[in-house]
Amino acid sequence: MQVGCFLFIKRRWDEDEKIIKRMLNYLTSIRHETQLLLFPEGTDLTEYTRKRSNDYAKEYNLPKYNYVLHPRTTGFVYIVEKLRRAKQLDCIHDITVGYPAGVLQNEMDLFAGRFPREVHFHIRRHPLRTLPNTTGQLELWCTTRWAEKELQLKEFYQRKRFRDLNLVDGRKTGNHLRKEQVKAILWLSILFWGNFIVLMLYLMVNYLFFLKITAIVAVFYLVEGVMFGGVEDMEIKLHNAIWAKLPWK
Repeated sequence: MQVGCFLFIKRRWDEDEKIIKRMLNYLTSIRHETQLLLFPEGTDLTEYTRKRSNDYAKEYNLPKYNYVLHPRTTGFVYIVEKLRRAKQLDCIHDITVGYPAGVLQNEMDLFAGRFPREVHFHIRRHPLRTLPNTTGQLELWCTTRWAEKELQLKEFYQRKRFRDLNLVDGRKTGNHLRKEQVKAILWLSILFWGNFIVLMLYLMVNYLFFLKITAIVAVFYLVEGVMFGGVEDMEIKLHNAIWAKLPWK
């Protein structure tokens, strides 16, 4: 996650704004065609987080939700406005995910073998020209999408599918080859990483050289995490200190 430019936020906007601004400034300065994955709810849906969301709704006279949490619009609006000013925003893909057999709540569900047999995605593309221009309108746009998601997911869990004519169904006969390819990739990945872990443990136990290399890598990540806050922060600071100051920039 450290080397994938993940944004590790503090859930305090006065600090989070600096983190997001630093990352967006970096990505826009190198003109990278970035795809940002954002969860405006800020956390996953559980009984505890649903109660907190509904308490918030009660305080501000908002509707109570059962299938989604009320979104936090501050970060969403900030990112949209900043990328739009930098002319690096093409569209927003609104993705709603449904689990017909129920939502997994934690890692223990996975360890117990309770994997979802089906995962449904509803994707709607909103081009830049269709997005509102003001901060208040963007906030309303985001909250309106979440109100739609609540109704959409309520219907989904009744019908066990999204209402959409443009449906791509992985269970159809025409996609059988693709399904087998995904299965093959899954098993090859398990085989590769399973053997890789066993091999690395064997090398560390039997060869001092590999143990030293592993220790050096571990120390590097610990030190740079303390000094820079993560690989992505180190990358940004090096960019600002060296690349951004080159004479041809």
